[in-house]
Amino acid sequence: MVMELCKEICLRRNRKVSSMLLPLLDFMGYVDSVLAVKHICRFLLLSLTLVLCGCASYGTDIKTAKSSAALGDYHTAKLQIEKALSADGDDALLYYLELGMIEHLAQNYQKSNTLLDKAEQVAEELYTQRVTDMLEVMMTSPRSGPYRGALHERVLAYYVKVMNYFMLAQSTEDFQQKSIYIEAARIESRRAEILLRDIETQKGSYADAKEEEETIFGKLMNFFAVLNGDYEDKTKLVYRRDAWMNYMVALSYEKNGEWDDARISYEKSAKLYESGYREQYDLSREMTTQAWIDTVRMMKKSGWPRWEWKRTARKKLSSEPVS
Repeated sequence: MVMELCKEICLRRNRKVSSMLLPLLDFMGYVDSVLAVKHICRFLLLSLTLVLCGCASYGTDIKTAKSSAALGDYHTAKLQIEKALSADGDDALLYYLELGMIEHLAQNYQKSNTLLDKAEQVAEELYTQRVTDMLEVMMTSPRSGPYRGALHERVLAYYVKVMNYFMLAQSTEDFQQKSIYIEAARIESRRAEILLRDIETQKGSYADAKEEEETIFGKLMNFFAVLNGDYEDKTKLVYRRDAWMNYMVALSYEKNGEWDDARISYEKSAKLYESGYREQYDLSREMTTQAWIDTVRMMKKSGWPRWEWKRTARKKLSSEPVS
């Protein structure tokens, strides 16, 4: 499953956007399995947000920071990030994102969430910036204004915050505090879900993309693009609603005992994998199957009639066990 994730990261690297995803987990173990992150997150590392985005301010210090983080020297990596980027300049969003990722890897989960909260605040402020300001930047240089971040980076920040809260819940024996952390993970998941819906509105669904591709106009546009020497289908590079984040949303709902909300999100995740996400990132069917298994489990837990969850299992699963 790590290899599947690497394929997704490499695809996003080609798109020249920053991205850091943690390994896929065996979520049938739930919060306990979150500890698996620590064993491979150095391998997938930070990426310090993996690709350097072509930013002029990214240079030797960032590359050195990546190397330091890969060696587990997070203190040095943090100092190098603070040297390369400014919390008050155009790279403020990157500053907080990068440091938030480093603190997550260093297992300083509260610090990580504080930094990622700040990144979210900066992103919101930049997102609502006047259109005229954005046009002015486009007419000069894309690096003459503040870095606003990509949509998937904002989703990524929510993902890491959810993971931070799960890890904090894992680290305490206090039942009340554990419940607070798990509820906090649910809140961040809910915010991510709202953003995912907004992304789907902006970018369209996988079904919308396929329908547009099949139209005469779509075929003509592809034809002329090839004639113009553009052999890469840009629609294949559009970041749409994220099936993996939807799975995390479902997990958060399940940990809070909201069985039917979890079912809805697991099913949404499974359908996203089926409708285009798996194909876009060249993934195996493993996570699609897992999402359907979890959908059926939630149907059983939330009291769906036996014949209904049995029908879903027969339709979507073959010999896979459903516990």
